[in-house]
Amino acid sequence: MRESFTKAALEMTVLSVRVYWTRTITAGHFPPPTRTRDEEVVAFVATHPGGIGYVSEQAMLPETVKVVTLQ
Repeated sequence: MRESFTKAALEMTVLSVRVYWTRTITAGHFPPPTRTRDEEVVAFVATHPGGIGYVSEQAMLPETVKVVTLQ
């Protein structure tokens, strides 16, 4: 899931994103939090206004979580 999202949304590889954040951390900026399961991502987004995450198409979403689709 992460590889697909990273390629489609960021037009980068997962490795290049890791390298970017490694360099950015040294400048005092930190990456967004990560979660490993759809349920964890949904719970985080649902409880953090403005939160965003990516999940599989099969993920169950509460009404409070909106869907944004990438083309």
